[in-house]
Amino acid sequence: DATLSMERFDRYENVILTGFQPYEDIPAYGSRFDVALMPWIQNEWIRNCNPIKMKEYLALGLEIVKTDLSGTASKVDADARRAVLASADWDHRSNECLALMDGAVTN
Repeated sequence: DATLSMERFDRYENVILTGFQPYEDIPAYGSRFDVALMPWIQNEWIRNCNPIKMKEYLALGLEIVKTDLSGTASKVDADARRAVLASADWDHRSNECLALMDGAVTN
């Protein structure tokens, strides 16, 4: 849910505020977005966060309009946005961890 009043968007026909939606339904909503918005308040927490929502938007191939977050600048086409996350699933991550552990084991 938004932390600020969204009434200012009532006058726009192309802005739809759906309220809370079950997590598993979010990709279906996102696949119909024209653009993804991440208007975050600049504070210490945001400056040090790992913006998971941005990764979800990238996986959908969406253009992202966002607050300037450190290390998140990226102007690429939709296929390139999806490719950024091609190896970010749990199988790839767990294999990376196993490889690191194998490399750390000494006899």
